[in-house]
Amino acid sequence: MRECSNKLNAVKKLFFLKSKLYFVMALVTLLTIFNGCATPTGKTIEIEYVKAEADSIKWPEDILENRFKEYWFNRFNGQIEDNYQMEYPYFQELVSQQKYRNYVHNAVNTPFIKMKVQGIRMVSDYLMVVDCMAVIKGKNDSITEISLVDRWVYTDGKWYHVIRDPLFSI
Repeated sequence: MRECSNKLNAVKKLFFLKSKLYFVMALVTLLTIFNGCATPTGKTIEIEYVKAEADSIKWPEDILENRFKEYWFNRFNGQIEDNYQMEYPYFQELVSQQKYRNYVHNAVNTPFIKMKVQGIRMVSDYLMVVDCMAVIKGKNDSITEISLVDRWVYTDGKWYHVIRDPLFSI
């Protein structure tokens, strides 16, 4: 009889531990969803596709479109350290974070409205170009459009932004 009671207690403990584990897993999942970790980052910008055939503008990968949005969100919101990590590794080897901050600081206080994507060109399997226009609010609330040729390179399993560089003349 005592042996049966011990087995019953062992089953109860196992059931309790499993229930507790499932509860913790469910709680972590809910917290992750509500904190936004299960969804793409909130760092995003509005993109307008301005080609007559909007279907002809296709990102080679969804992750690249997300990185493009995050990069420009960071650039106009002063998150320079985050953007520095998104620049291609060769650039990071050559330019210190402080020099990078000095180079891009003008965009920080510029009210950004949206990015108009005019085209996406695959130069190679590892190099992509986005022809776009940054729409910003200028002095006296005037709207200004700045034409950009935004380059992205795929290396080490990630897409990196290529800041204007004479080595990458595209």
